[in-house]
Amino acid sequence: MAPGILKQALAQRPFRPIRIFTGDGTTFDIKSQEFCVLSPKGRTLVVFNGEGGESGDDEEMRLVDVFLITKLETAGRSDSFKFVQGSQGEQDA
Repeated sequence: MAPGILKQALAQRPFRPIRIFTGDGTTFDIKSQEFCVLSPKGRTLVVFNGEGGESGDDEEMRLVDVFLITKLETAGRSDSFKFVQGSQGEQDA
């Protein structure tokens, strides 16, 4: 995925939760902007679990290569997720 599309989704106001899909089928839910950090050049996304997870660690984090993200969805008013489209209607990178 192009880093600009992800930056745009993370910068939306008011922020809406984002679900990220990677090529291997892994999904990440970002419930708040405080639970992720995009590297300065946009190549790497750090996603924090923030819910304790199975290990009970609130600081559990995962590194995601932005170019391996295949799809983004954002939660709408009904909390259901919908596709985030690029500037030319593209959903996939």
